[in-house]
Amino acid sequence: MQKRYIREITRDFPYPIVSRFVKLRTDECLDPGPLRLQYILTTAEAVSRYLGIVVISECRELAEVQPELAASFPLPLNQQIKRPSWGVWLGFIREGLKWLHQNNAELLMPELYNFYFDAKQKPTDAAKVLENALTIRNALSHEKIKAMMQHEFTQLCDETYPLLTTVLEALEFLLDYPLAFVSQIEVHKTRKQPANFYHRFKSIVGESEEFYG
Repeated sequence: MQKRYIREITRDFPYPIVSRFVKLRTDECLDPGPLRLQYILTTAEAVSRYLGIVVISECRELAEVQPELAASFPLPLNQQIKRPSWGVWLGFIREGLKWLHQNNAELLMPELYNFYFDAKQKPTDAAKVLENALTIRNALSHEKIKAMMQHEFTQLCDETYPLLTTVLEALEFLLDYPLAFVSQIEVHKTRKQPANFYHRFKSIVGESEEFYG
């Protein structure tokens, strides 16, 4: 991955992803080992969670506009959203995007469908990477990690980091969708006039500290 793009990620990508990714640039995680491997995989998981939330929001938007479609949603969302695992988040992305596509939804983030599916409606390389990263994580039990040798960590880190960069490069479009939240709402009301609402937003991109006051 080009250094220029790494700088763009750490400056302008959504905070939930960047907060994991920047750990890979620290002294503790530069060398191959259990900590570097952990943050490679947790960055991939953070990507899955973030995209899953975006897809769920898109699905909810469509269901509110066209409530007759809600019954056809392919996942038991109310049950799975309570304690979603990494695999559940990937299921939200995969099945949610299919449902949105089948119902001709106009997505707020239209690039997302082509990130996950190709022209033949098959998973893209980036989508396969996320699935593969989950498989790798699930194979690494606590006992197995404790028994691993240094050369095994080196091999896994050398294999998984390029896979992570494949995903992050395919997500370049996220730079066009800065993440923010409403920090304050002011209501101005004069007599016999409709109320005016003024929203104040805070950006939570890059290495943001907005969540910490």
